Amino acid sequence: MTPKQAIEFECDRRGRHVVIEDCMAIISGRRVKKMMTFCV
Repeated sequence: MTPKQAIEFECDRRGRHVVIEDCMAIISGRRVKKMMTFCV
């Protein structure tokens, strides 16, 4: 699975807004409930 496919999968599964919020949290150094390896 490519990084793009992984992101699209998570967006379909969890919702785009949630995925974006979690990616922004990771970039900002905050913790998230579920680690998304494609953002790291």
